[in-house]
Amino acid sequence: MKKLPLLFTVLFVMGSFTSAFAIDQTGKFAWGVTPGYSFGSGDAFIKYREYERRRDYRTYEVNFSLGMMVKYGINRNFAVGGIIEVQSGELTEKRGYLGYPVAHRSYDWLNLLATLMFRSPSEEKIVPYVGGGVGVYAPEGEEAGLLPFGGSSQLGYGFHVGGGMEYFFKNNIALDVGARFHKIFNSIPSYYDFPADKNITYVNIYAGLNVYLVTK
Repeated sequence: MKKLPLLFTVLFVMGSFTSAFAIDQTGKFAWGVTPGYSFGSGDAFIKYREYERRRDYRTYEVNFSLGMMVKYGINRNFAVGGIIEVQSGELTEKRGYLGYPVAHRSYDWLNLLATLMFRSPSEEKIVPYVGGGVGVYAPEGEEAGLLPFGGSSQLGYGFHVGGGMEYFFKNNIALDVGARFHKIFNSIPSYYDFPADKNITYVNIYAGLNVYLVTK
């Protein structure tokens, strides 16, 4: 991960010495890879008491993510896209009146996102955009039951909104930097470890490269 900022810096400098073209994504597919980092917010990612009589606590955190994206330019302003993203995190459990830590585990889930993006009709190297859509958040692995929104046979559903910018080195290669806010609706019954009324939200910050393919 430490090499990523250096890679993006080198690409940015290289792009500064290349010519930019009038950017029109109409009829083009783009493929991208976007590593990122997330920050939890809302009730889900603060320490809370599971059962008052046992004085049990769980603390959830989210951290690194890795996504793959494909999008299609409908016209100069709008594009539709799909994103597959793995989000990782950590869970710390404490029990007893003194709150002794008894477990520290890692977990992850898979994001399947559909999004609609509005791009600024710019012909410059930097093209800002905003977007949003819906998603399915699928628990993975043996630790799936630890997640705040689902067990091994449950899925979380939610939406995301965000924005960012693309910096075009050439007319078909762009650095993509942005952020998304995620809201997951908790479907777990209230008698499970995680109360049903908890607010599950987080922000993901990402940076990656998009490659555009001409299809017409």
